[in-house]
Amino acid sequence: MQERLWLKEYRRLHNLSQDQMANILDIPKSTYTSYESGWRTPNVDKAKDLSLKMGVEWTIFF
Repeated sequence: MQERLWLKEYRRLHNLSQDQMANILDIPKSTYTSYESGWRTPNVDKAKDLSLKMGVEWTIFF
């Protein structure tokens, strides 16, 4: 497991809570928290969907 520090920094840069970030990405907070902590990794399709909403390259999730 490797924490995704870039995801946490992205969220903090935009002054968002984990709840707010999950709402923006239209995913459950528990899923978002798992992504940020590194416990889970989105599949390719989900990574592409999330990256469009965030304006980042989808490959950053991997």
